[in-house]
Amino acid sequence: MDSKLTEFTPLSILFLLFLSWSAFGYLYSKDPAKSLYLTIQSLGAILMYLGLMLHIQQESQIRTILKILLCFSGMLALVAILQQFHLPVFKNPMANTGNNSTSLFVHKNVFSGYLVLFIPLSCLVYLSSFSKIWKYTAGISLVLSLTALGFSGSRGGQLVTIFSLPVMMGYLIFNKDLKGVMLLAQGIVVSIILYLVIAPISKNLGLQISGSSFVDSRASLVNLVQGGFGGQWFNRILFWQGAWEIFKDHWLIGSGPLSFALLFPKYLLNFTPIIKNQFLTSGAPPHAHNFFMQTASDSGLIGIGLLLAFLTLFYMQSYKLLRVSSLETRSTVFFFAIAVTCFLAHHMAEYNWPGPMFIYHFTFFIFTIDFIYRKQFDFKKINRPKTIAFILPTLGIIVVFFTLVSCTQYYKFHSILSERFPPGTNLQKLTSLIERAKQSCPRCDKPYIKMAMNLLATYRTNSEKKLLLLAKDELLEGRKLNPYNPHYMGYLGQVFAIEGDYGRGLRLLKEALRFNQTHHISKLGLSSVELRRLDR
Repeated sequence: MDSKLTEFTPLSILFLLFLSWSAFGYLYSKDPAKSLYLTIQSLGAILMYLGLMLHIQQESQIRTILKILLCFSGMLALVAILQQFHLPVFKNPMANTGNNSTSLFVHKNVFSGYLVLFIPLSCLVYLSSFSKIWKYTAGISLVLSLTALGFSGSRGGQLVTIFSLPVMMGYLIFNKDLKGVMLLAQGIVVSIILYLVIAPISKNLGLQISGSSFVDSRASLVNLVQGGFGGQWFNRILFWQGAWEIFKDHWLIGSGPLSFALLFPKYLLNFTPIIKNQFLTSGAPPHAHNFFMQTASDSGLIGIGLLLAFLTLFYMQSYKLLRVSSLETRSTVFFFAIAVTCFLAHHMAEYNWPGPMFIYHFTFFIFTIDFIYRKQFDFKKINRPKTIAFILPTLGIIVVFFTLVSCTQYYKFHSILSERFPPGTNLQKLTSLIERAKQSCPRCDKPYIKMAMNLLATYRTNSEKKLLLLAKDELLEGRKLNPYNPHYMGYLGQVFAIEGDYGRGLRLLKEALRFNQTHHISKLGLSSVELRRLDR
């Protein structure tokens, strides 16, 4: 084993520190129940990076991994195309985006974000492979991906690809690779033809596909500013402003991974929108729809600083490799750098980072550039060669331990909370399970509100005052852990109203109703008599 390939470079150190900080954020997060998910993914990415450092010795191994990934991306793209014919076998029960293709992903924007990662890498293998089998495989993957992207209806993914394809074409022209230019042009033309053939066939079969015709898709892109900016893009600006406000209050370490959704509604009430007439359609946004703004609000100055630092080094190393490497290596570096750039460009208006399809692929891309850099250049060694054999396995063991602990905790916590407890469930059994959930995540408030909801439901059936008091205690304790959740105000308002303290109940319900746009708070659950008394 070449010891140089197991040395930590500044890029690898900064990237691993960024992932470590994301995982560490669980310890201080405002929403630990959600943060634990990103902690697990970040630890997994660290373990993956260390494993690649230990086992990857040749660039050919990276190519093999890439080819396997392209086969999967091509199959996912094929599923998306077949979805245009509304065949039951290809229906995605998780997605609800009209007639837009989503493949096996939960949303069209998530699917398009995946495609923009692999379109440049399909081009790489398609243009540079000496094997006819893999050249044809990559070419088919490219055509299917471009076609599926058209059917996805995702304007963000389409725009990123529209700008990236000319850049890749320009690279080929710069290198005087006329054959590559022709091959790429052929792939694009075949994709357009396939798209134009499938759309009218589907329409003639009586399957009216929203945004599936060439005219409709073109109009979709043209109306990005006219239609999209008036709705979705106004909301995105609102989310970015909210993330900035959260960052200002938690500027050093952030509010914790994936805590934006919890904090945003409260901040929404307290800041004046930059652009007037902004609106939020319904529900609290799951994220800030921007990788950098989300990182700043979740991880603070430390997190965003580490992110920008390793990205700067990534592009510096890529540029250095492009200047001195052979044509084959230069092409690998260029197309991997384009893939990373497409990911970042798409994530200027999205945030799919925690998904395994994104964080692990991104980790592989960063490792690839760093691996090629370590093979090409000598650099100041961070570690002594004698200690390498000890450091990497030790780090791996530590990461494996924390990953297993986190996964166990996550599984126990969510498996308990996913159980349904109908009214009348044995109180002792309910208490025992909820206590286990509390032990799995001591800082999480969800067990408290779930317990309170079940106690209130049972109280409605037998009017046992003890249950009402227990529910009240659970709500008060849970609110201490999570003062940002307006449901506590709503449920406590109900409790006080039931107890006859209508003044206090009304104040809490009114406060809760301020969040009705994001949390759908209502006064349902109170009897008509109680509601009339509140109205008085």
